[in-house]
Amino acid sequence: MNIFVTHHQVVIPGDPLAAGGSVKIIGKEGIQKVVEDGKTVYVATRIGLINLTEDGKLSLVPLEGCYLPKEGDDIIGKIVNVGLTTWTVDIRGPYFAILPLNNYSETPPDPLREPITNYLNIGDLILARVQTYDRTRDPILSMIGENYMKLDKGRLIEIDPVKVPRVIGKKGSMIAMLKEETASNIIVGKNGRIVILAPTLDLEIILIEALQKIVKEAHVSGLTDRVKEFLQHKKKELGIDTASLKAPVLTKKKVPRRSSRQRSGDSRGERRRGTGHRRDYQGGGRRDSRRQSHSQSRKSSSRQGGTRSRNRTSSTKQRRPEK
Repeated sequence: MNIFVTHHQVVIPGDPLAAGGSVKIIGKEGIQKVVEDGKTVYVATRIGLINLTEDGKLSLVPLEGCYLPKEGDDIIGKIVNVGLTTWTVDIRGPYFAILPLNNYSETPPDPLREPITNYLNIGDLILARVQTYDRTRDPILSMIGENYMKLDKGRLIEIDPVKVPRVIGKKGSMIAMLKEETASNIIVGKNGRIVILAPTLDLEIILIEALQKIVKEAHVSGLTDRVKEFLQHKKKELGIDTASLKAPVLTKKKVPRRSSRQRSGDSRGERRRGTGHRRDYQGGGRRDSRRQSHSQSRKSSSRQGGTRSRNRTSSTKQRRPEK
């Protein structure tokens, strides 16, 4: 087994990475297997950063590229169109995603009772999960779960999707450090969208600068320690103490089982079925009593008119002369 690269080395397309069939490759993204003269060679196909473990496992972290959805990814999407029972969502990918009404909540609203724009409208940001995607149709999203919600607070930042792993860090070390040092709530989507909620404006500005530093120095080793020193230096300059600050929290708004419009619709339905009419009549309403007396008078007059016509016919028959 021959490895031609070192840990955190930057490579470009065409660079040989390793040779030999016993090389352990973690993930196939950015690495292609080539067989030449019976020899196996692994070559880089994208600009990226080499990740080499102590036991010889090799992988490549791309430094450029668009977002390609995968099932189970948590993404931050933007509503771009609203249908009768679906939302169209921009996920920063080659195509849009679809959020069906049944995937919005465990108790979805009724589109026949009220428009679904009352819940999500064009321009709204959502935290959702890629439920299904198989390259033959647009990705299907889901917001069912306590962690998925409409993001109506915070500052939106967009970075290159391939640099999201550097923002999260190994086993979440980078994102945990950012939250602790700035007392902020940070929501990271796999598609490169990040929403930050900082307790003060100064901390928000410092956090944005730290994220820009991560994106710029994604290929540098020891990045977590470098960013931590940067944050501590900035806080010391501004005299900010984050020990007494609490991170803002986002809570998911639950969909009510029956809205006010649904309740009013039910009452209208009762009136159509006659329940409301009986209630008004039993209460002694004048309009209902007039309607009843008027209908009774019409029935009695029709009966009397029928009797007179029958009598008139019989008298006429009696006066007819005999031949």
